Amino acid sequence: MSKGVAKSTAEPQGASRWLLRGHSVAVFAFFYAPIIVLCVFSFNDSNAVGNWNGFTLDWYSDLFANDNIQSSIWVSVKVCVVSTLISVVLGTAGALALERFRWWGQKAFDAVLYLPIIIPDVTMAVMMLVFFSETARGSTGFPVSTSRTASRSWCSAT
Repeated sequence: MSKGVAKSTAEPQGASRWLLRGHSVAVFAFFYAPIIVLCVFSFNDSNAVGNWNGFTLDWYSDLFANDNIQSSIWVSVKVCVVSTLISVVLGTAGALALERFRWWGQKAFDAVLYLPIIIPDVTMAVMMLVFFSETARGSTGFPVSTSRTASRSWCSAT
């Protein structure tokens, strides 16, 4: 029996690991940088978007001083609290009932519960099949390679 532990081959090694990390950081920066810039410029004292005149909270004080904004915030909070309470009570009762009791249509009901999870992937797959099969007719192969790239990207993202 050997004392050494074999390293997993699924984990990238050396330069590819740093390349993967760098790519991941770049993707996250691409997604989050506009949000961060928007948050920073929301404290800008200027009316113009591009130039920075200084730090201010005037925009937020004006926002929360508006009666329409305040009433819409309270309506949103009330709807949120009521819908959360109803969801927690019904979800807990339903989960307990489904787990403790066996009944004649339970398998079909379980299948219906999984539909919101499954349908978006199936819909996207059918849409990509129709789109790329239509674009690949009489082509030079570019749509086929594009479809492979798109499907691999979609599969790795989900």
